[in-house]
Amino acid sequence: MAQMDPWDGRGWVGLAKVYEKRGQCSKAREVLLEGLNMDPTNPFILQTLGCLEVRGGNLAEAHRRFQQATTADPKHAASWVSWGKLEERFRRAWRARQCYAKAAAVDPANYYAWQCLAVLESKSGDLNAARALFTKCTEVNPNNAASWQAWGTMERQAGNVDKAADLLARGLRGSPKNTWVMQALALLEWERGNTEKVSPSVSSLRVASARRLVAPRAASVVS
Repeated sequence: MAQMDPWDGRGWVGLAKVYEKRGQCSKAREVLLEGLNMDPTNPFILQTLGCLEVRGGNLAEAHRRFQQATTADPKHAASWVSWGKLEERFRRAWRARQCYAKAAAVDPANYYAWQCLAVLESKSGDLNAARALFTKCTEVNPNNAASWQAWGTMERQAGNVDKAADLLARGLRGSPKNTWVMQALALLEWERGNTEKVSPSVSSLRVASARRLVAPRAASVVS
């Protein structure tokens, strides 16, 4: 049986995720705290612990863990993104923007940081800023369907249906089986009256259900 290296944070994180999947969140927390006893400044463990606290509703403690993670390693982009998502829950968009921007600055290839920034600007109503950020995001990772879906949905809601259709089609080309993009494109064609263009695989979707499913979103951070 393989032995876990107690100094390798990945082992503690992996073991904690096993326990959490089993519904043993208290045990998962114990494992992560034990890992921190070995390495108190490990940003991977701190971020994972913060995400666990978020899911448990312990937001103040999660905030403290994300602060610790970014202090321990200011270049740990995932911790900045997790912190930003938490700030959005606190309705502190200005602070979330700072966190996402920091993540993008320390890791320009992190498409998710750019995506979170784009979605945040979209929510705030600054569509030009959102477009610039979505452009950057899709340049960094043109195969990430979630970015195309969020951008396309934003354009659809802004009344730019032709642009939205193009963006969603590009997302579907990169990920032909992505149900989020399929649903968004189906809803768009349905609203345009082009029912013949709605894929048979999604034509039976209720429009009300589709509206709920395709709201602009950013995929959750690895947790």
